[in-house]
Amino acid sequence: MATWADSLEDWGTGWKALLADGLRRLRGAVERDPEAYRADANGAVEDLVVVRAQLDAMKMGLARLERDPEAHRKAVAQFNALHLRWWEMAVGLYAHAEQRERPAPARGEFGGVVVVLVVGALGLTVVALVWAHVARGYIAELRRETENEAKALDVQARALELNDQASREGRALPGANVVPGQLRERPADPSDGGSVLPWVLGGLAVVAGAAVVPALLKR
Repeated sequence: MATWADSLEDWGTGWKALLADGLRRLRGAVERDPEAYRADANGAVEDLVVVRAQLDAMKMGLARLERDPEAHRKAVAQFNALHLRWWEMAVGLYAHAEQRERPAPARGEFGGVVVVLVVGALGLTVVALVWAHVARGYIAELRRETENEAKALDVQARALELNDQASREGRALPGANVVPGQLRERPADPSDGGSVLPWVLGGLAVVAGAAVVPALLKR
């Protein structure tokens, strides 16, 4: 089964460059005092988990829009854009971390991975800590946008259901043509060469489950 480390091959060159620059500037500081970077690590891990949960919830909202093909198509495109951004952020962290069934000791070598800081049951290496720091703004913005889009999608689905109910009852409902908020340009791969994976852009296939969304540390 493929792992997050395997995903590094498909990761955008600009993200790789961002991480490489961060390592050049910060590796020594992180090695000397990894605890100083705990806030960034905690925030990045929490935000990625929240975004993933929001994306999973959005799949149900997408199914509720299937009766409106055009709205469904647009919502799926927005979902895929958010999912791709989540994947890009997650690769930098999870590909350089070790997941354990139980919380690990504070630091040490586990299965060949040198862990310098533990967040829950996730052991982070120096590389993962550096990524959490340099990508912190991107990850936080992704959480904000995903939460907003999930709420807007729910509003649109509810409006469609109310319209259907009104139609069945033979009454008109004042137009509630709410659409999900306009997505901003996703934070670009710094080289503008972000990787677009076929399984991410599978449209309805993603929603239908024909493409497997990565689990926490595997995809």
